[in-house]
Amino acid sequence: MTLSLAKLSPVLGVDDETELRIVATGPFASPLPFPRILCSAGRVEDLVREGPTKFSARFILPSSRFPHAAIVVADFSHDSLILRGSLAVRLRAAAVPAFLTDPGASVTVRVGTRSSEPVIAPADGTVRVPVVVPPGTAFALARSVNRHGKASQQFLDLKIPPAQRALVVAPEKLAAAVRPRLPCWPWIPTGACRRIHDRLASSGPKPQPLGSLVPGEARFLVRVPASLQDPTLHLIASMPEQARGDRRGGRGADFGAHRPGSAAAGGTRPDRIPIHSLRVFLSAQDAFGNPTDAGEASVLVDGQPVSPHSTEDGRAMILLLPLAVLDRRGAITVEAS
Repeated sequence: MTLSLAKLSPVLGVDDETELRIVATGPFASPLPFPRILCSAGRVEDLVREGPTKFSARFILPSSRFPHAAIVVADFSHDSLILRGSLAVRLRAAAVPAFLTDPGASVTVRVGTRSSEPVIAPADGTVRVPVVVPPGTAFALARSVNRHGKASQQFLDLKIPPAQRALVVAPEKLAAAVRPRLPCWPWIPTGACRRIHDRLASSGPKPQPLGSLVPGEARFLVRVPASLQDPTLHLIASMPEQARGDRRGGRGADFGAHRPGSAAAGGTRPDRIPIHSLRVFLSAQDAFGNPTDAGEASVLVDGQPVSPHSTEDGRAMILLLPLAVLDRRGAITVEAS
């Protein structure tokens, strides 16, 4: 099963839609029926057949304007046939971060591996630089060179809100007391769906994790309660590094005589060290135990001096970016005095 887009990585705020193509190959009877398509973000419209096993549609981008991923699943499964495919769409977003620098300074902003075109700061020093931010990026690096040739740089928190990062594929109806095997499709910031040890919580009995039949999915045996006292079965998927983070509330799959919604959920904020960056907050007390300013502290990161800067709420913070360079112990040493 192959799903592809005419635009591999569309930009929210610039692109509105793109073409989705679905091609299935294998030893199964054709022509295939139209698939059921589920999206964690955005929607699919105008699905048409282009051949016995080929389909195309319009993928309408979501109205959100922050970078995240959309998981698209095409499900042909019926009776004994299990045929599904997925696509992780990297939805980039156009942004214009603003910050203060010296008037007349030449400013560039680097997001990931790409830098913006130079922008000259106006007389008040408030400069706005248009950039395109890919999903999985939380910070940008701004570099400015003033009229005297002095260079400085600062990290910009892009304040990316939480987004759904998992999609549970549930049937349109579930009968009471059945035990369906439901797939979950997670997304990680590397830009693709892949198999991980997901967790699935249920408002009914605890789901049992199963193996994977399709690359990129995680399957679960779900036990539907026999009682129809509550006609909605709520399923919430999360990833291990998000266990204590912000879990987006999921839509439920109804069972019995009630019509369902799609079962989907996700999370965003990891409780382990992120791959891309880590914020370290400093605090200090005087000899009497009273809180005092930690912004003047001398900070060394693996022996290299780093200058702390203040957050909007007045706390002193240093940003470790990137975290790819670790010593043999797999640790970073931070010293403050």
